[in-house]
Amino acid sequence: MVFAQVDLPKIETPTPKETLAEMLSRIFSSIRSEDNKNTKIQKQKDKQQGPTLSNEEYLLNLILPASSKIEQVNTETTKRVDCPNVVFDKTFYPGARDEQVKFVQEFLNMNKKTAVAQKGPGSKGSETAYFGPATRKAVMKFQELFAKEILEPVGLKRPTGVWGPATYSFANKVLDKCHGKNKKTPR
Repeated sequence: MVFAQVDLPKIETPTPKETLAEMLSRIFSSIRSEDNKNTKIQKQKDKQQGPTLSNEEYLLNLILPASSKIEQVNTETTKRVDCPNVVFDKTFYPGARDEQVKFVQEFLNMNKKTAVAQKGPGSKGSETAYFGPATRKAVMKFQELFAKEILEPVGLKRPTGVWGPATYSFANKVLDKCHGKNKKTPR
C-alpha cells in the first residue's frame, strides 16, 4: 500500500472552546480541500503505483488503534488496583472489630454482587474495621455465589455470614489468581 504524498496545510491552533472532535473535523475539512486540489495528481499516481490512502484515512488509521490501546492499558491498570494485597487468616463473626475486616470488605467490594454497601461506611473506598450486618450480608452473598467451593465441602447448604476458614481459604485462592504469588501477610 502506498500513501499519498501531499503537503498538509498549516493547521491553526484550536480555539479555547473547540472540542477535539471539532478540531479534527476542521483539520479533515482542510485536508479534503487540499486532497481535491491534488486529485488529478493522485489519480495518475494510482494508475502507476496502485491505490493510496487519503490523508484523512491515514490519520484515522493512526488515531483509532492508538485510542484502543490506551483504553486497554486503562482497563488492565484498573483490574490490578482493585485487588487487595492480603492473605486472610482470621475468622470473623458479626460484631467483630479488627483492622483485617477492612480487607475483607475491600475483597467483597471487588464484585458488585457481593459489595458491602453502595455508599457510606463499608462501600468501596470507605471500608471499616467493623464486621456489621452489611458485611455479614455481603459474606453470605459471597458464600451463596461459591457454595460448591465454600459451603458444600464442609457439609453446609446455607450461607452462615461468618468469615471462617472455608470462606477465607477460597477468598485466598481468588486473590492468588488475581495477584499470582505476589501476596503479603495481613496488614
